[in-house]
Amino acid sequence: MSDVLVRLRGAPEIVLERLIEKGFFESKSDAIRMGLILLGKELGLLDEEELVGRKLEKLEKRRKKGKLKVVDWREIKKNEGL
Repeated sequence: MSDVLVRLRGAPEIVLERLIEKGFFESKSDAIRMGLILLGKELGLLDEEELVGRKLEKLEKRRKKGKLKVVDWREIKKNEGL
């Protein structure tokens, strides 16, 4: 993970402010992250399978360390009275 300081002026600043105002994103950071992901996908630098694969790998590591509890769907259904 890396930290980056970005100064925006003009059109990028306006778009970012409107994305937050209209509730598309909760924070400027979230909006910028999504913008980078969408640009990467559009330019063929990133694909959906790669994103899902990386996320699954991280979840599996957390599960093995005992930091993630896996619950059967039937247990959730029972607990929620469904």
